Amino acid sequence: MPRTRKPRSWLELLDELGADAWDSRLSRHRSPFAFRGHQRADAGLASSLVRLAGNSRDAASLERHLLRNFKKYAYGKPAHDSVWHWLSLGQHHGLPTRLLDWTFSPLVALHFATASLARMDEDGCVWMVNFVEANKRLPARLRRMMSHEGSQTVSVDMLGSFTLSEFDRLARTPFVVFLDPPALDPRITNQFALF
Repeated sequence: MPRTRKPRSWLELLDELGADAWDSRLSRHRSPFAFRGHQRADAGLASSLVRLAGNSRDAASLERHLLRNFKKYAYGKPAHDSVWHWLSLGQHHGLPTRLLDWTFSPLVALHFATASLARMDEDGCVWMVNFVEANKRLPARLRRMMSHEGSQTVSVDMLGSFTLSEFDRLARTPFVVFLDPPALDPRITNQFALF
């Protein structure tokens, strides 16, 4: 259930972002949350592809064309020639895709929420999604794959056998899955990136 919090101090903000991070099974801090920072508090969670297409119905058709042309003009190829590698590479380089940028790090999300000096007088936001809980709503096939791998996120290799249309047909209702992208460059690694 979504809820909005507006911390009144830096310490209160850190407490909110670090909530539920202690994992007693590991005796370590391992947050079950993915974070997304945005410089506007009223920003939604629509992907750049959906924003460009105007709705999710037209996005699938547009996605095929954008991805085909991106592959055509891209310099070099990703290590594995799967649609998921191409989507990750395209997202990283600003191509409108179905992917949203997330991070395992609340501090990286805070950076993106506060990086614009032009918006210093506006409220930014940090979205937090408990991906462990979200995984319970995934299609059974994806849950089995993740359980087999012992992972709470999917990788491009795990999704490599799916075309985009096959992936979209895994469930009748929309779902969210967190993709751990390949280490395309140090920025992705340093930002603890998720898509």
